[in-house]
Amino acid sequence: MKKHLLIILLFSTTQLFGQIPTFQTPQPANLGTYGNQNFFPNQQQNKFPQANSLEQLRLQQQRQIQEQNQRLINQATSNTREIPPDVLRDIWEMEQAEKRNAQYRLPSYKTTNAQTQAYYTAFEKIAEMLDGKKPLDLKRAVFLVENAYFNSSMSWDKFNQSIQDKVNLCHTLMKQKGLSDNPHNRKMAIFSLMSDTLKFKNTGFDGGDLRKIQIHLPYQYDFKDFYGKQSWTSQFVSKLLNTKKGQCHSMPLLYLILAQEMGVEAYLSTAPEHYFVRVKDKNGNLQNLELTNGMFTSNAFILASGFIKTEALRNKIYLDTLGLQAQVANCLSDLAQGYYKKFGFDDFIANCIDKNLAVTPNNVHAIAIKSDYYTVWFQYLQQKFGIKDEASLRKHPQAIQVLRMRNQIYDLIDNLGFEQMPKENYEAWLNTLKEAAQKQEDAEIRKTIYLNEIK
Repeated sequence: MKKHLLIILLFSTTQLFGQIPTFQTPQPANLGTYGNQNFFPNQQQNKFPQANSLEQLRLQQQRQIQEQNQRLINQATSNTREIPPDVLRDIWEMEQAEKRNAQYRLPSYKTTNAQTQAYYTAFEKIAEMLDGKKPLDLKRAVFLVENAYFNSSMSWDKFNQSIQDKVNLCHTLMKQKGLSDNPHNRKMAIFSLMSDTLKFKNTGFDGGDLRKIQIHLPYQYDFKDFYGKQSWTSQFVSKLLNTKKGQCHSMPLLYLILAQEMGVEAYLSTAPEHYFVRVKDKNGNLQNLELTNGMFTSNAFILASGFIKTEALRNKIYLDTLGLQAQVANCLSDLAQGYYKKFGFDDFIANCIDKNLAVTPNNVHAIAIKSDYYTVWFQYLQQKFGIKDEASLRKHPQAIQVLRMRNQIYDLIDNLGFEQMPKENYEAWLNTLKEAAQKQEDAEIRKTIYLNEIK
């Protein structure tokens, strides 16, 4: 990240500023990359290959690269570590001390905009799940996040029924294929429902023609607005259900919702700028489900994006297995970003992120949102008190503390091993999933876990 604009001294502010920086209002954080390491070895050839063997040679080289990357993953993750709890706690305690002086707090939108109430209600209900007062329910948590953005105008019954319809189709798929109803087949049925073109026979229960065949098309990746910059709703599960188009945020969430509804375990995992799903196959091995194009991918392929540092793997900010509690907690980061999109930054965002980090302290995406919060907070104090240089800064020790917290968060993100991945690199990496080598790898994994029998 390396965003330091100032050097903080622990006991002195003499060298705190060369000049006071001017900040741009941050956009909601899109995180997910690590180092600029090149894991592709130089390949030396003694002979020119024949034309008909070029593709075979390329596939062989690709496998060698992936094997090397997998060894690197194994080495990096053999000694994983988490953020010491005192790091976040110390920053949080400084933050609470600063907020005791109302003069130095960010103004709250709660007092000026009634629509914020939908967000406070959603936060309370999700917090009840995380506190053990209500059962963990990802479907409900996702609905609460999206409903808050629409100012409580969504229909829970319609959203719930749409999910239940998908669950019923998964059971129908297994029945039509003559497959036993077990956890493995349920996981594969969900994946097939989202990824394949399927034919369903009319049951006749609704009076329909028994000879009729219903076609269920796969969900598609929406390349037009995958970051949600044109419309924040582009990443909503409700939008995916209505249009059958989504991206790497909504597609994994839908899979995970269906998994919980069908009583099977599935995990959320992250890569640079990317979410995907991990499940255990019938042999107990973790498999990566790439919902954006309906393929299986290896850890080594994800590492080959070139933006994952070894520190990031050690700190478990990528390629981790996030269970149901973490999935629900991450909804609070989504809630915070929707709040910012509609209103702006205030203490509500900090409360959402703190609750999220209490469950997933290594969540670099949530930590980045917190860094945006501190940046906006300091910018507000600059404008309010006319802080333009070191002399004017010295008059406001509270502002110095906010600046110190911001820089500590920046340090934390750096130390976790995060590196920003440019949009064009992300698009190029996604497109490599369509290459022949990845299709062959997908086919090999499908054979291993017997996915073909579900089609």
